[in-house]
Amino acid sequence: MTKRIVVDSCVALKWFLLEEHSDRARSLLDAGPLLVAPDIVLVEIANGLWKNERLGRVPTVLAMESLAAAPGLIDEFVSSASLLPEAAGLARSLDHPVYDCLYVAAARKLGVNLVTTDAKLLAKLKAKRDRTAINLAKWKP
Repeated sequence: MTKRIVVDSCVALKWFLLEEHSDRARSLLDAGPLLVAPDIVLVEIANGLWKNERLGRVPTVLAMESLAAAPGLIDEFVSSASLLPEAAGLARSLDHPVYDCLYVAAARKLGVNLVTTDAKLLAKLKAKRDRTAINLAKWKP
């Protein structure tokens, strides 16, 4: 069986932007696991690209090309609507935004790990002794 992992928008944006650990994020594209994400990831990628374009870090052409490429880099999308009840519960439990908790809920639903660079989310999950998420910097194929 092919390994699957859930990736969040923090990781997915690193596929297109030069940031810390961008090389590690891009290695996920070649590493072999099936990449899964809640469908909200595309909205979050679009927003991140827009922010970087607005700040002059990314030319408009590159932002548009990246946005067009994004859906093809993720192997499987999970409906955010199907994850909302668990994500809302996690948000209350962790005191963390629901949209970030959608990724944790997706990983739990599929019985796989979430790979992220969201330090706040990682710290809150660690405090609850929840090992669902792995820091991109420590992920090993």
